[in-house]
Amino acid sequence: MYFASKGNNTKYRFIVSITAMPEAKKRIAIASVLKPLDDTRMTEKIASSLADDYDVHVIGFPSPLPEDSRMTYHTFRAFSRLSFSRWFASFRILKILLQLRPSVLIITTHELLLSAFALKIFLQAKVVYDVQENYTLNVRYTEAFPALLRPLIALYLRLKEIITTPFIDHYLIAEKVYAQQLPFLGQRYSIIENKALQKKLDPQQRDNFHLVFTGTLSRSTGMFRAVELATRLHAIDENVRLTLIGHVSRHAELAELEDQIRSLQYIELIGGASLVSHGKIIDLIGKAGAGIIAYEMNPATAGRTPTKLYEYYSAGLPIIFIAPEKSWTDLMAASSHPFIAFAASDQADLRLLSWLGDPKSRGTFNTSLSWENEEIELKRAISALS
Repeated sequence: MYFASKGNNTKYRFIVSITAMPEAKKRIAIASVLKPLDDTRMTEKIASSLADDYDVHVIGFPSPLPEDSRMTYHTFRAFSRLSFSRWFASFRILKILLQLRPSVLIITTHELLLSAFALKIFLQAKVVYDVQENYTLNVRYTEAFPALLRPLIALYLRLKEIITTPFIDHYLIAEKVYAQQLPFLGQRYSIIENKALQKKLDPQQRDNFHLVFTGTLSRSTGMFRAVELATRLHAIDENVRLTLIGHVSRHAELAELEDQIRSLQYIELIGGASLVSHGKIIDLIGKAGAGIIAYEMNPATAGRTPTKLYEYYSAGLPIIFIAPEKSWTDLMAASSHPFIAFAASDQADLRLLSWLGDPKSRGTFNTSLSWENEEIELKRAISALS
């Protein structure tokens, strides 16, 4: 407002300048019970991709805060995976959500389906379910729960997903195969695969004989196969070493792993009982000579593409496959990425060592397998809801 006067004949002139206030960004909350705040899919990919266009809040398990200041982070007291505190975490998250009052809620686990239902009723929020796992198959075909309880728990989880279907506005699915495995999705889904963010890595830093096994560490993902392979190769060439980096959720498997590698100086375990930041894993991948993918055959993982495959690929890291699915090797062959499908034998060991030492056994990043392509589809799906 402007005021002016002149002489005895005072005149008033008002000039009103109205500056349009910028429209407040719509608020999106992304929540998980077990995923840490710095989780790669929840935070580094989904939340980060939306942060320029929305007021993004991430709710997750305690971890070092991500460096991305465009988002707001919320957490709760840490707990063990098998505890009553884990059950109460859903209520703590619901309390945070009721305070935030988001326009869109993205949940990354079945444990928050009931909380999402409450938010839908009281705040009329749009609800998106990011389906990262086929939980029913996971429970039935892995050793996370006692054998007698697995069918009951699997049934409970599937019924919960089906019953809450009317309250889910959209699904994001991390694997194409889920579209066939999960009929309750209907047509309300977008395929958002776990493709890797592009990283600038220096191939000159690599130690050709340093093998890595990353991500979830368990018998089913092949960590004991990785140990066996490294032991065989080290017996031939003492330059070979192995780093296992990630979290072991089952105490019995962790104890067995630690017992196996206790006297093996060429095998290192990073994480184990504790979570490891994704950034630390990516840094290690950037310096390694080859990554191992060695899943045991299991209906819970059939038809899926391991996230670590995309991460190794994006870093130009050669891949050692042990008993792979054909779709994985086909994908790498089509992209001209260096890989070897390994089956243990004396001659195979020697061929593998020769391959590791070959400087031509290095890959380059192909943008067709990058997260940037998934980001476009993610933004389209969220924009249609908000």
